[in-house]
Amino acid sequence: MNILDEFITYYTKVGQTKTNSVGADNKFKSFVTSFIQAETNINSHSNALIVEVHVVQEKMNNLKLCKAAGHDNILNEHLIIGGSSLAVHLSLLFTAMVRHAFVPESFRFGIIKPILKNKHGDQTNLDMYRGITLTPAISSRLRQSFYLYMVVT
Repeated sequence: MNILDEFITYYTKVGQTKTNSVGADNKFKSFVTSFIQAETNINSHSNALIVEVHVVQEKMNNLKLCKAAGHDNILNEHLIIGGSSLAVHLSLLFTAMVRHAFVPESFRFGIIKPILKNKHGDQTNLDMYRGITLTPAISSRLRQSFYLYMVVT
């Protein structure tokens, strides 16, 4: 028995959708949307922004691959593979953050990395470098979702 073959067999079955869950994503999305709407109508935050699932999903679908991870080590590929289930949960998270006016400290943290502008130039000259900030992929999706709403409204 080869352990590699066992892992391959097991993990190829893990992510597959079962036949009894047809329409489950749409049903859950409908439930979450109605729950958020009901909660918004009950509370005094009725004019609060709701980060909709389709907006988060759209931002996740437009992610570029092979980009560096932030300090949380979450790559864009993780978000893409998470699919619609992850989009629902991120929508709930982002909506809760808006309603409670709270952004986790880890979302406000970035790692600044120096990048050489010209590999043929003088590497000892600081002017030959530009800085890039590596931020968590999830906080970037939150920021992009808000930008979309700010442009629309």
